[in-house]
Amino acid sequence: MNRQIVTEFLHLKKHLAGKNFDDDDEVQEEVMTWCKGQAADFYDSGIKKLVPRLNKCLNNAGQYVEK
Repeated sequence: MNRQIVTEFLHLKKHLAGKNFDDDDEVQEEVMTWCKGQAADFYDSGIKKLVPRLNKCLNNAGQYVEK
């Protein structure tokens, strides 16, 4: 998984830490509730970080790029 995506969802990981779920449906419901509860700037900042990194990769012919 892309390191940027993992970084963006550390907040979700912290939110889910220590919680127990009986099945996948409960996990999905909790994740959806968390996502819907995030402020728009949470997503906006993530997208703004992603665009320059994607451009860097595209300008390097799709090769792996370090930070």
